[in-house]
Amino acid sequence: MPLTISLQTLNQDFSRAASSYEQHATLQRAWQKRCASEIILALPKGSTLLDLGCGTGALARDLNDSGITVIGLDAAFGMCEVAANHQPVVQADAQHLPFADHGVDAIVCSFTLQWINDPEQLWAECARIVKPHGNIWMATFGTKTLGELRACYEQLGVVPPINDFMTLAQLTYDAKAAGFNIETASSETH
Repeated sequence: MPLTISLQTLNQDFSRAASSYEQHATLQRAWQKRCASEIILALPKGSTLLDLGCGTGALARDLNDSGITVIGLDAAFGMCEVAANHQPVVQADAQHLPFADHGVDAIVCSFTLQWINDPEQLWAECARIVKPHGNIWMATFGTKTLGELRACYEQLGVVPPINDFMTLAQLTYDAKAAGFNIETASSETH
């Protein structure tokens, strides 16, 4: 059963964590740095990139001298406050993106998908706002994430208060259903 969290709760929880978020986001930062290198090679100067679930704006800092305009979007006001020091930021729900059709060249969605109640809606919105032949880089947690914690709850006979994470097959299916071509899809265990 998926864990459903209201946008208001998500906003409050991540806003509270904004000032110390990066010291705990080791995996996210490693992926963002790797992604930034790929983005610099893939996008020409002058491109516009939407950082969907931008958090504290770390990706924008990584791309600071690239000539790529990074616009951050996050549901949490506290995250937007921190990120606004590095980039233009919009506080909004990722399932209802406040951007014009085909308004951005590319999108990054870094460890945000697990907080989305309707992933198909997110993919549809991404397809709507990215330019034709635009790119999306996405990272999310896999189905084995928090497996040990999940097993502990199950041994106690309690439904674990843990997100259900999507399989790589489901992610690629949803992306293709929204009209995207998958250039690479991989899974890593950390």
